[in-house]
Amino acid sequence: MSGMFSRPSVPDTSAIQKAQLEAMKKQSELLDKQEARVDAEEKQALSQASARARARRMGRGGYRLLLSPMRGAAAAQGIKGTEATLGG
Repeated sequence: MSGMFSRPSVPDTSAIQKAQLEAMKKQSELLDKQEARVDAEEKQALSQASARARARRMGRGGYRLLLSPMRGAAAAQGIKGTEATLGG
């Protein structure tokens, strides 16, 4: 009967709490590394896409120069003396 009125003993959980805190720190570090890697991959993909677009635009430079207004209105009509059409 003496145990009925006494305080119940509480087990020491400080070691478990410490282990949980360490696990949470490790997990957050892993998540930070993963986010940094994903951000770097996205940045690289964007730069590659912009480089491809820039290369496509630069590839059309000769065509722009061919139809340049500096050459006059005759540039759109083609080269004189070659009235042959394609396929015919």
